[in-house]
Amino acid sequence: MMPKNNQDPDCSVDLSPETQAGEHVDSSKPIPCRWCLSLISPLAKICSTCRCHQKWIWNYFSQLILVVSTCISVVLVIISAANMYLTKYNLDLAKGENIKAIEALRIAQSASKWTAPPKLDKIC
Repeated sequence: MMPKNNQDPDCSVDLSPETQAGEHVDSSKPIPCRWCLSLISPLAKICSTCRCHQKWIWNYFSQLILVVSTCISVVLVIISAANMYLTKYNLDLAKGENIKAIEALRIAQSASKWTAPPKLDKIC
C-alpha cells in the first residue's frame, strides 16, 4: 500500500503536504495529533490531550532524560547508603581504638606512680 501525500510508511497519521514540508500552514484548520489522533492546532508543538511533542525526537529525548535521571538517582542513593555504612563502621572502629588507648594510658599512669623518676646527674 502506497503512503498518501508522499508520507513515510511508518507514520500513523496522514498530514497535508504543507504540514510535512514546513511551509505555510492554515492555522484555522485543526490537524490530528501524530500520537493520539485528537484534533489540535497545526501550530501546536505539544498535544493538549496526550502531552506528546509532535516531533518524535523530543518524545525520545524526554523519555531518555527520564531514564537517565532515574538511573543517576538510584546510583546516588546507593553511594549515600554505602557512605553511611562506612562512616558508622569507621566510627565504631575509632571508638574501639579510643577505649584501648584510654586503657593503655591508665596503665602507663599507674605504672609511673609506682616507679621513682630517674635522677639526672649534673654534667660538669
